[in-house]
Amino acid sequence: MTPLTDDELGSLLTETFTAHEHLADPDRAVAFAASPAPPRHPGRSLLVAAAAVALVVGGTSYLLVRGDSASPITNGPRPPASTDGHQPPLPPAETDAGNLEAATQANHQIAGDLPVFAGARQVGVFRVPDLGDGRVSQPLVGDHTLLQTRFWLIRGGVTSSEVAQWYAAHPPRGFHTRGGPDGVGGEGDGTTWVDELTWDQALGERLPAGGTSIAVYSTRTSGGVGVRVTVSTTWAPARPLASFVQDVSSIDVRTTHTHYGRHVSTTHRSFVVTSPGDVLKAATLFDHLPGAAPGPPHSCPAIRDTWTDRIVFHTATGDVVGIGTSSVCGSGIRVSRDGHQVGPALTGTAGFLRQLGVRHQPGG
Repeated sequence: MTPLTDDELGSLLTETFTAHEHLADPDRAVAFAASPAPPRHPGRSLLVAAAAVALVVGGTSYLLVRGDSASPITNGPRPPASTDGHQPPLPPAETDAGNLEAATQANHQIAGDLPVFAGARQVGVFRVPDLGDGRVSQPLVGDHTLLQTRFWLIRGGVTSSEVAQWYAAHPPRGFHTRGGPDGVGGEGDGTTWVDELTWDQALGERLPAGGTSIAVYSTRTSGGVGVRVTVSTTWAPARPLASFVQDVSSIDVRTTHTHYGRHVSTTHRSFVVTSPGDVLKAATLFDHLPGAAPGPPHSCPAIRDTWTDRIVFHTATGDVVGIGTSSVCGSGIRVSRDGHQVGPALTGTAGFLRQLGVRHQPGG
């Protein structure tokens, strides 16, 4: 453990209170962005990335809710100098409208190129009422979620389980079946049984500004086996210019690990990254982190370990501070410049943290 000096402690408190001053509103009592967590499977799947987690410590539940992504601000923070002659070069500029358009095109393309069981005939939901919105798990949608649902009917001697197994073995290009070919789950109400599975987008195929998952349901109906496929695409909010870093001289890192067991224990680790090559690699990865789309709450297992990372980039235009949290429910980083929060929370942070030399493991 490295003790903080008075100046360091004062700076930490200032950054912390500034980054969380919006929490003084009672309606937003405890807010923070956790990265999207995958839906549970088997069972009724949640199709959209998570926006809230339940933290259980000593029998008490705390709701951690991610608020709406912050808008770029017009005063206070100073943006990076420019892309000309500064390192690392900034990624291509994004806008919310551009990200939405790209996600819309991808959603339509994926929905139009789904694998279809031999002999299946596309129908309306009225032909497979047991797979209607009131019968299967519903996606928890937000302003950053796009949905398309299609239905098919298969006549003949095939069973719902056989159809589901076929779909599990034939994911679309760029996707894989969660749990592999044996990843078929299901749930019933005593009368109707619904087989279900999820297709996740392969890491190398993810949208530049979001991601897609696909839920497949099948069940026996009076007219054959009905199939429902729902394509859910989440698009990321654009990052403002002030959330990027360039010309970084060094990076201060302070990690706090809290373990909730029979006794609560807390440890700290502090270090500084000064190697120009390592600094540039970390800055490049940080600049390519996507914004985290706000979304609805979801359940989460009991959290026994949490990590809080305070990452300070010393740049030519001032310090940029990232405050991140990590747990079994995911991770996210809030960014501030000149004491002002800028942009949405950032997600997909594991590779960036590894480059810094931060690896979060229970008990460590």
